[in-house]
Amino acid sequence: MHKLAYRHKPAELVIYVLFASGLLLWSPLQIAWQTQRWALSIHMALGIALFWVTVGVFWWAHRKLLMRSRKAWLRFSGRVLEVMLMTLAVTGVILFFHGNPGDMLGRVSHLLHLFISFFMTALLLSHAWRWTVLRLRRRHR
Repeated sequence: MHKLAYRHKPAELVIYVLFASGLLLWSPLQIAWQTQRWALSIHMALGIALFWVTVGVFWWAHRKLLMRSRKAWLRFSGRVLEVMLMTLAVTGVILFFHGNPGDMLGRVSHLLHLFISFFMTALLLSHAWRWTVLRLRRRHR
């Protein structure tokens, strides 16, 4: 289990950069259009290219551990993360091709993509806290 945990860093970083770049697109923050334009470009490029190569590959390899883990919290949170990742991927594809022109599909996709990203990022930190790239101090054994 530990060997696979060490290979999660690129996937985890991609998720956090996607979250940060997506957050810059959130209208209540009123970020300047010049910044939003770059954030959108980064968000879309990462979502199209690196998400599938890093997060997708890690998720596929990690599924076997998810099913066999004796830790109930990791099994539960892993399953919830799996559903959230799939929902974010589907809504991301819809937003990429359809956008958010103000119709029902665009609005629902946008809101799902936005709110699930907040919950998923928090749950990911909780799920992988022992191995996360965001921990500043490591406990030595």
